[in-house]
Amino acid sequence: MERIIFDKKDRRYWIKSVNSIIRLLKPNNSGIKQEIKIHIPNTIKKNDFTPFHIVLLSCLIEYIERYNYIVYFEADDLELINFVFSEVEMHRYINNTNTAYVKEKDTSNLNLWKIVNNRAKEYSIVITEYLQRTYFKGLDISGFQNSLDEIYANVADHSKSNGIAFSYINYDEEEGKIHFAACDLGLGIPTTLRAAMPEIKSDELALKSSLDIGVSAKTNKHNRGFGLDNVLSNLKNGGMMRVVSNKALLFCQENKNNIRTYTLDFDFKGTLIYFDISIDSFEKDEEIEGDVCL
Repeated sequence: MERIIFDKKDRRYWIKSVNSIIRLLKPNNSGIKQEIKIHIPNTIKKNDFTPFHIVLLSCLIEYIERYNYIVYFEADDLELINFVFSEVEMHRYINNTNTAYVKEKDTSNLNLWKIVNNRAKEYSIVITEYLQRTYFKGLDISGFQNSLDEIYANVADHSKSNGIAFSYINYDEEEGKIHFAACDLGLGIPTTLRAAMPEIKSDELALKSSLDIGVSAKTNKHNRGFGLDNVLSNLKNGGMMRVVSNKALLFCQENKNNIRTYTLDFDFKGTLIYFDISIDSFEKDEEIEGDVCL
């Protein structure tokens, strides 16, 4: 049995490690089921395991199983084990095209979502209706829903990830923040965008362009863009967004005027988006309040 160990919670470490594994992994064509164990030692606790880690791990396990291996997951921290199997129920999604969503048990976590082609719109509706009903009565979160609509539609329509795509969302009531992450192991935004717009010469410029309203890979007429411009409009009061795709990283904090991009020393196979949105960025919904503004 081969063993993969993640012993740091550092984000760069996780991204590079997952990327290296999927690029080095060879299909198991032996005809015999081979086993791979993913182990997380006691250096990582349940509280360290964010939506970022969950979606990366989910994509990695799905990818390995697609190559005809049996994957075992273990962690030294019992709370983390219980969280992964009893709350997230990750084992119910992997390599199972019929399972896209398992209802959450914890009201602060909207459970793992496997982004599949015919249900992308459905989940953004489920998320926003749940948050509106549970936490954000009287607040306008339509911009947040628009962001999810576009992000999910673009993953489903032209990431070419073949169903190796997951998202996870958590609302921290004490912080007053929504934590969201989505990952796919597809072509990546720069590769997809530059195929439609060859004048874009670098991955950094491609990620910057993906923030512009209406910029899209144009493979499906209902896609208005990558959805990231909608996310930016909600990045207030400490909100931030990061996008890792191919050889570029984009970081934005609080507003569109505070965007930085970096060239990575590796080529990430796919796209990883994660952001934090403060609920203070949502305005009152005057129609819900019964005070419609004409």
